[in-house]
Amino acid sequence: MVRSRGLNHRNPFNAPEEFAEDNAQPEAIDEQEQEALITKLRAQDEAQNTLYRKAFALIILALCPIFLMALPTGVGALPILLSITSLSLTSYTLLSLPLHAQQTPFPLSYLPFLNLTLSLLAAVNGGIKSRVLRGGVDEVSWVVWYIPVVVCGVAEVLRYWMRGVEADISGLEGLKYKYKGA
Repeated sequence: MVRSRGLNHRNPFNAPEEFAEDNAQPEAIDEQEQEALITKLRAQDEAQNTLYRKAFALIILALCPIFLMALPTGVGALPILLSITSLSLTSYTLLSLPLHAQQTPFPLSYLPFLNLTLSLLAAVNGGIKSRVLRGGVDEVSWVVWYIPVVVCGVAEVLRYWMRGVEADISGLEGLKYKYKGA
């Protein structure tokens, strides 16, 4: 009986050197390095939040002329005023209010709810008036009147997302371990 040499002789599998470093245990970092890393992450998060807030606020304010163009259509000033007010409040909410409700002063803590109410009133009022004026359902006008509602919702989702990232970075504080450097 002839046996193949390959079956009896097995070589252990060795990962290529480029993957060997990925599987290595990470180095422990001391308290100062941990604090520096958390501070760096917090600064990066704050810079990104500021950029997103300002960019989104500018986009929101750029939508206001759409409603000014609706003035000659005869819809009336109320839905236009409500829409522009809602968009302005959304920009103000993004730029000025703190992310956490506990940090917001009492009357301003209700601003997001007031904004949602204003945007819904503008959508319903503008949609009904444009329907009556045109004698039927006009899909384009319904989309235009729901812009403040959508923008308000997206702004709150953005604020929720920013709160989550901020909470994750704060959670790193509890994961710090005591390791003294040299």
